[in-house]
Amino acid sequence: MARRQITPLAERFARFVMKAEPDACWLWTGSMNGHYGQICKAGRGTAILAHRAAWIIAHGSIPDRLQVLHTCDNGRCVNIAHLFLGTQLDNMRDMIAKGRQGHTGERHYAAKLTIEAVHEIRASTESGRALAKRFGVPFQTISDVRRRKSWKHVLP
Repeated sequence: MARRQITPLAERFARFVMKAEPDACWLWTGSMNGHYGQICKAGRGTAILAHRAAWIIAHGSIPDRLQVLHTCDNGRCVNIAHLFLGTQLDNMRDMIAKGRQGHTGERHYAAKLTIEAVHEIRASTESGRALAKRFGVPFQTISDVRRRKSWKHVLP
């Protein structure tokens, strides 16, 4: 029985890329893993994210502890011109700088406070218990806001 020939990663990868202008996003049309494209490393088995595959094809291996980040913030984009290496901290800073931390503050689905309320709580001389009652939140929430344990992104 003949062994099945495994197509090289670059060849398989190219089948699932919708290329546009050189400066535009090149969209992944293959399998998705949530927000990002994915492809199997050797045709079968372990899947890797498509933008990481793009980096590997263009530049070789990805150094340990580094991630492949997008300048365009498009998880389907595999244009190597839109990708760069960075740490998890770089990724978090980039996310915050671009306002993509959608699950914090007023954007959080369960938020009970507003930015204005946070400013008011921090400036208030009222007791934590009184503020908790007024804003309809637990005392711990008021304490966390005042100690900047929560709502850290809201500057004084």
